[in-house]
This record gives sequence, C-alpha cells and structure tokens, in this order.
Amino acid sequence: MVDQDSLSKLDQAISSRCGHLRSTIIERHEKKSRWRSTSESEHNIMNKWVVNVSQRNLSNNEIDLLRKGLNFVGTPRRVPKKEILASVEQGIKDLTEEAKNDIRAGVFSILKHAKPLSIQNLTRGERKAIKDLKSEDTIIITKADKGNAVVIMDKAKYTEQVNEMLGDQTVYTRITDKRRNPTKQTETVLESILKELRRSGNITDREYWQLRAFDSSPATFYGLPK
Repeated sequence: MVDQDSLSKLDQAISSRCGHLRSTIIERHEKKSRWRSTSESEHNIMNKWVVNVSQRNLSNNEIDLLRKGLNFVGTPRRVPKKEILASVEQGIKDLTEEAKNDIRAGVFSILKHAKPLSIQNLTRGERKAIKDLKSEDTIIITKADKGNAVVIMDKAKYTEQVNEMLGDQTVYTRITDKRRNPTKQTETVLESILKELRRSGNITDREYWQLRAFDSSPATFYGLPK
C-alpha cells in the first residue's frame, strides 16, 4: 500500500512533467505561428513588388534582386572611368575648346585618385542572379503599367500579346516605306507654323531654333503588362 507522502511526491512529479510538456508544445506552436506569419508576409511582399507570371521559378536571390526595382543600380566593383569620360565628352560637346579643356582637366584629376566604394549593396548571390537572369532568353522582365511592381513574363506570351495589340488597325498603321511615313510631313507643317510665328514676332529666333524639329523618327511602341 502506497503511503500519502509517496502519493504527494508522485503527484508533484506528474504535474511537473505535464507542465514541462505543456510549455514545450506551446513554444512549438508559437514558433510555427511566427514562421507562418513571416512566410506569408514575405509571400505578400513578393506578390506586391515582384509579379512572376512566367513558367520560370525564381530563386530567393533573384526575388531579392528584383524587389530592389528596375531603377536600382548596384555599386560598381571598379570605377567606370571610360564610361564617365564618354559621358563628359557628350555633355561638353557644345562648349568652347577652352571650357572643354578646363572640365577635362578637372575630371582627369578626380578620376586619377578615384577608388571604388568599399560598401557593396549587392550580395554575391544577387550578383549571380543578375548573370542568370541576363542569360535567360525565354522571359521578359519589365515594369507594370501602374505602380512600381516588376513583372516577369514568358517572352512568347509577351510577343503574342504585343502582336495582338499591333494588329488592331483602328489604332495602328503599319509603315512599309518612307512614302507612308507621316513624320516628314509633320515636320514640314511644324516648320511652316514656326516660321510664321517668328515672322509675326510671337516667338524669338532662339525659340524658333529650340522648337524646330529635324531628322525625327516615328514614336516607339512598347507594352507594359497591367
């Protein structure tokens, strides 16, 4: 027969064990709940900023990269001196030779001591994602028509939808040769109007040359997914 003292000790041991199991189970469920909440949050962020309607599965690094947006610029690993010099030359082309030389000297002096930034804003995985996405020729990466979301589409589907839009002859007209291109005619009409405005004193000579068009080309068509 078990005495009262032993029963009390047994009851305490069972209560302690049950309490421990209860705490373990509660902690396990809380971890699952936190993980599910985080997972759902990340999924919602992906749906908001990265919309993948292609057949290609995106890796986590690719998703992280695309979330940064299409205007994001990665920190260069080297100072792009050739590109900078080319941009400077384009910007100073209308200046005097003296001004050009002064600017060139200043730019050369800065580039001589320029060093790449030590802080990188892309991980190694994200840099690899750039190469992988650039080499993928079955998809199109573009922005949504509204908002800042990045959309990934199958190139074949994108091309099909674009051709369907261009096939609407009530909106678009195919230009098969120069005779059907209305651009030159539009330039001629604009030139005539500007000359009359300048002759009547409504615009200055400078405004005339600023508004005058030459060597124009037809507008470029591009399609953005909704």
